[in-house]
Amino acid sequence: RGAGKGFESRLPRRRDMREDNEVPTSTIANKRQIIYAWIGIFIVAYIFHIVTYVLYKDYKYGNFLIENILMIIVGAAWVFGGRKCILLKCCCCCENSCEDEDVSAVGEQAQQDGLGQPLIRRDEENIPTPAPQRYSFLDNLKTTLTGLVITFHVCSSFREGAWYLTIVDGPGAKNTILIAFTLVCQSFFMTLFFLISGFFAASSFDRKGREEFVRSKIKRLLLPFIVCSCTIYPITAVIEFQIKDDPIIYFPHASVTWYLIWLFIFCLVYSTLVDGSSPSVETTGALDAEAEEYDLPKRKTRLMYGFFVCGIGMLVFAMVVVDNMFYGMPVAVGSFVCDILMFIVGITAYRRKWFDGRSLADRLDIPVTSLYIWTLVEGSFVALFSVLFVNNDNFGWVICLFISGGIFNVDMNMALLTFFQARFDYTTPFSKKFAKASFTAYLVHPPIVVSLTALYIQLYNLCADENLEFEDSDDDDHEFDSGISDWGYFIGFVFVQFFTHAIVWPLSVWMSGLPVLKAYL
Repeated sequence: RGAGKGFESRLPRRRDMREDNEVPTSTIANKRQIIYAWIGIFIVAYIFHIVTYVLYKDYKYGNFLIENILMIIVGAAWVFGGRKCILLKCCCCCENSCEDEDVSAVGEQAQQDGLGQPLIRRDEENIPTPAPQRYSFLDNLKTTLTGLVITFHVCSSFREGAWYLTIVDGPGAKNTILIAFTLVCQSFFMTLFFLISGFFAASSFDRKGREEFVRSKIKRLLLPFIVCSCTIYPITAVIEFQIKDDPIIYFPHASVTWYLIWLFIFCLVYSTLVDGSSPSVETTGALDAEAEEYDLPKRKTRLMYGFFVCGIGMLVFAMVVVDNMFYGMPVAVGSFVCDILMFIVGITAYRRKWFDGRSLADRLDIPVTSLYIWTLVEGSFVALFSVLFVNNDNFGWVICLFISGGIFNVDMNMALLTFFQARFDYTTPFSKKFAKASFTAYLVHPPIVVSLTALYIQLYNLCADENLEFEDSDDDDHEFDSGISDWGYFIGFVFVQFFTHAIVWPLSVWMSGLPVLKAYL
């Protein structure tokens, strides 16, 4: 009270409140080294991918099996020694050195001002981690996307393509329609998963700090990836081998958990490039007034990112990678480059509070109806170019497919987010259960899809005059026909589609509630 106005000026200032906003030189140099390290890791991984592809492309499951085993080994190493990562140590050392510089500077200033000890001390170790904010529309959107992924893989069981067990009805209209549908879905749905994951990853990092954040990702992403890759999916492959009368081998592979391992990599890269070794103390509520002024990217900006990054960029990446898989990730429309972009968009959405305050529809620069119309038109072009690409093996249609898919990717994600926020931003007892079970449903649905497909094949062979034939995975013949009748094809599609969802969702709700699995699922 007696200090007057001069008292506040003598308080030690936080390092992030410096008047000059100067970033320590050591921090900049260290971040640059980390970026170079990640680039070097990617280059080594790419060279290894090309070498294994050239050496083992003539062998069944050759480079695909090698890359999957490598991912499992690296993931297991992280599980047992993740906190000893050199990159994380560099980040922590960098931040600790910066903190030491700031503390010494504050101490010297306090000595000059006659203050023996700092008046305010941060006890970060005793700060409770705040509960994460729930976004009901994002939970409902994740549930819907998970259902779409399951439907996508059922459709993959009845079309030409890379899936465990497929029933192909020749190069006719049914096969073309399913290929067009799956390509349209593939151009956006996994990138939207990465966008949502990027949003929650940034929030989780701020709440937990770097070490706890990485530890939680090892638990929620790496462990399920390793367990499923070594148990559930090899069993799924055995079902395929049994039906096809192929030699039964133990075949560890990522299958759909490629999403988990790549999401872990994205989260790990993010954790090494962002400051925050300890949980954030300040509330973000003070920034809401400013953050609500941020609008969504304008139509022209979205078009440019869709055309050049998700379209041209993804096409160039697909050509450079050569193979149709890159460490478990399918290389197709709406893949690697688009996943990275949407993960960054999710982080940006959290930082700029796009999902708080004003609605997404109010932040758009065009009427929301126009966005929906544009999205439908772009999706129609993706479907059209998919059909043209299937029926005419021409590289020109591939270029059109990737470019239209890239533009559709950006607008479709924006349209779905806007639509679900406006229509499904609520929680019911059923939606809450399904939202909790969506991650489990994503993990367990492949063996159920394959098992039901195998069951239907056995039933069909009992009723039909001739047994179904199966395409060799190494055969590029687009004229292959399993020999199934039209009625058998239709009944099989409905049978597998219906019973897959009828089994997967109740099973996932039950599994996600088990005490042993609850912490991981």
